Amino acid sequence: MDWEKKLDEHLEKNAEMREFFKKHPERRAMYIQKMKESENAGGGGKSRNPVYCKTCIFRHGEPPFADLPEKAYCLIFEHGKTNGKPHEVYYEGAECDFYEKEKG
Repeated sequence: MDWEKKLDEHLEKNAEMREFFKKHPERRAMYIQKMKESENAGGGGKSRNPVYCKTCIFRHGEPPFADLPEKAYCLIFEHGKTNGKPHEVYYEGAECDFYEKEKG
């Protein structure tokens, strides 16, 4: 997988992160490492399947834990404040109680 390309694709969708990396280009390598770790992190043998998260307005939170919809945290389920997305949402693809479809 081309991690630089994956990060660039993500930055195209996230203006705040794009600005962050313009100011701190030295952090790209660290962030890519976090992306790799997140990709390889298992969920107790279960595959992640956050179906609704991919179109939810709350899908992007603070990097590096909640910046992608496939991650366990978002703007509702914040890292350090919650245990992450509910099991049925994150692994089973259920609709979250807080889901709001992105207008587009």
